[in-house]
Amino acid sequence: MQHTRRHYKLNNDEVKLQWHPAFCAAARLEFCEDKGQLEFYSEYNLSRKPLQIDLLIVEKANNVKLKNQIGHIFRKNNIIEYKCPGDSMSIDDFYKTVAYACMYKALGEKVDAVSASELTISMVRESYPESMAAMLKKQGIEIRKVYEGIYYLENFFIPAQIVVTKDLSPGYHNSLRVLSRNAVKSDVEAFVKDMEGYIGKSEKSDADAVLQVSMSANYEIYEKVRRENTMCEALRRLMKDEIEETLDAAKKEASKIGHEEGRAQGLVEGRAKGRELKYTP
Repeated sequence: MQHTRRHYKLNNDEVKLQWHPAFCAAARLEFCEDKGQLEFYSEYNLSRKPLQIDLLIVEKANNVKLKNQIGHIFRKNNIIEYKCPGDSMSIDDFYKTVAYACMYKALGEKVDAVSASELTISMVRESYPESMAAMLKKQGIEIRKVYEGIYYLENFFIPAQIVVTKDLSPGYHNSLRVLSRNAVKSDVEAFVKDMEGYIGKSEKSDADAVLQVSMSANYEIYEKVRRENTMCEALRRLMKDEIEETLDAAKKEASKIGHEEGRAQGLVEGRAKGRELKYTP
């Protein structure tokens, strides 16, 4: 019987996956060890007629030292620009984010309410933005690799970094690495294992948001992981509806076949009995 994939096997031409909410959820998971020191604002509106920042992360106290490598550059107010898998990231995207940072600073409740020294910019994309990086270098901005998948921009007036999610250190950034149309099995297994350790309601909700998008984009891998005995309960729970639907369909198919076979057998026996009566001497 053909296995149903109605819930997660999506045609990318028909259904647009919600990468941005999943990214914001993944970002919260990335900083779950430091969540008590940070505030997260998804799609933060800069004005009444919305100019939205993909993600604003605000440190609750001054001089916070974050454990996550992505947060090592952070200051008080951190502007995050995220591009979905397959979307380009150009030099104009960079300067748009710079403009957002400047507007965020300028639109404070009072003069200099947001200090220019308290801003950072993060450009997040699955693959390295070659064209943008080349343009930045032409403008005298140096790009320095500080960690796997993390690059700092030197000689720019706002501290900025480029985060390449597919190149982040495996095992340390699982929630971002699985946000891909080409997730690898080891990352999926690591993320699924991480889910077992999430206790808080908000963490579980964020993990489910990441899982649903990642699973929709990488169904075959998750199906493979699901069939293993080490599969975590979170993945079993999320795929519960699909599993039950498949079992129900199998039962209905078996019942249908059994009914048809019984009906066929009854017809054969009835016809045989009819022939006996017809030709009785």
